[in-house]
Amino acid sequence: MAAPLLDTLRTQLGAHVMSADARLALADYLFSPDQLPRGYVEARDLSDDLGEAALAGTDLKLEAESMSETSSFLSDTRYLIGIAIAPRGAALFRWQEADGAREDAVKQWQTQGAAALAPMMQGCAYELLAPNAFHTACRDADRASRAYSLHASVSFLEGALNTKASGLRAIIAPFHDQQLEEYRISFTVGESNEVVHGVVWALLGAEDEESDIVGEIEGVLRSCGVTDILVLDHRMPMEYCDDCGAPMYADADGQPVHAGLPEDGEQAPAHLH
Repeated sequence: MAAPLLDTLRTQLGAHVMSADARLALADYLFSPDQLPRGYVEARDLSDDLGEAALAGTDLKLEAESMSETSSFLSDTRYLIGIAIAPRGAALFRWQEADGAREDAVKQWQTQGAAALAPMMQGCAYELLAPNAFHTACRDADRASRAYSLHASVSFLEGALNTKASGLRAIIAPFHDQQLEEYRISFTVGESNEVVHGVVWALLGAEDEESDIVGEIEGVLRSCGVTDILVLDHRMPMEYCDDCGAPMYADADGQPVHAGLPEDGEQAPAHLH
């Protein structure tokens, strides 16, 4: 990430999110989910490096070439990671100060931070989430990305297949291992049984078979303009393509199939977050 952009993001975080006494250091890289620290040891190592940078009044420079490769996704999450330090007993966040409010701070960050990122995100739709502790922020992003992926998929299919959302059919199917692990949403054009695209909606936290996940998915689909929705209620196995590793999706008959656009359609990434 270019230094001027990092400076702007730090300025916006300092102005709207962090307290007056806080010192902030950011990593100069937007992490994909596959590049996040794996486990507490790696997270602690990154925290130590960022802490030293904050004490020195600098940001943490990372070698982009050393980062693990990540797949291309139609809709994905990127993480801006940093560390904030403040004197013992002092406020760390703006909303911990006497005249601060979390809702106002987050709203200002989402507005001003999004504007700062605009030159880097040309041609992309994006949404900033509220800053939070590392593992909490990861879980918040996982939860928010599920609906965002459905919106992105419908928008993509409208353009790639030259059809309206009302011309798509969504098939919602539960996929199990030892227990319900996720729902997979297949898309077809009208009554065709050919699955042209799919999205994984993973269960998070305490969600299980008793949670109204199907109702939530249906609500998101309808907000996208998809009204033809088929819900399958039998258990589907957690199957993946032997060749490419992509998840298998259910067709209208409940058979696991590989999702793929027609040969004359615009190709999308094999996976979707």
